[in-house]
Amino acid sequence: CVICHGAKGLGDGPAGAAMKPPARNLVEGKWKQGGSPFALFNSITKGVPGSSMAAFGHLPDGDRWALVHFIRSISKNSEAATDAEIKSYKEAK
Repeated sequence: CVICHGAKGLGDGPAGAAMKPPARNLVEGKWKQGGSPFALFNSITKGVPGSSMAAFGHLPDGDRWALVHFIRSISKNSEAATDAEIKSYKEAK
């Protein structure tokens, strides 16, 4: 994550500056696909179409959830999970 998003999640990693569009500032939290835990998990898992955010579905679930928790801990714009997201997640289990 650091290579693009930087050590503090500001989108200022060495590779992030060269990207078009640039890497997301995770602290600012202007989410393209939502900032709820499930939306962030899906962005990490599937990537973000039309951006440089690649899919990281090959990482273990626990690692991806740890990233979600870290992102939410540094973001100024965390969103709560909706009832529909929670229901969908439970049904998928």
